[in-house]
Amino acid sequence: MNTQHPAVPALGQWSTGDGAPADATDAWQAALSDNYGLWQVSKAVDSGFSARIRNRNFSGLRVVECVCDPCSGRRIPQLISRDASSFIGVQITKSGSERFHFGGEVISVGSGDLVIWTSDHPTEFTVTEKLHK
Repeated sequence: MNTQHPAVPALGQWSTGDGAPADATDAWQAALSDNYGLWQVSKAVDSGFSARIRNRNFSGLRVVECVCDPCSGRRIPQLISRDASSFIGVQITKSGSERFHFGGEVISVGSGDLVIWTSDHPTEFTVTEKLHK
């Protein structure tokens, strides 16, 4: 009898509790970039900012769960050109709200909404209330 189980992908985790509060904005920018391609945090996060990210990789497919307080960020052409490859992102919003700027279009999402985006186009986001995606 074969008692071996398929390999379970390693769980990656990050939280604002993992670092010094003074480094919260830089740490959040690094966490976003590690999980969603290169991002720039548009405005320093508040002193009580809280966020956590969990991810798993399944044969080239990355599944990311993110919970974060209000914040904002952007992917500008200079960052996009530094990414090794492009990808398609699919976001399902479990709770909270977020606003995206894709080119000249503004999209607001909330609980139950799905957004599909591509990493090779400039994008901006603003989390307007605690978000779980």
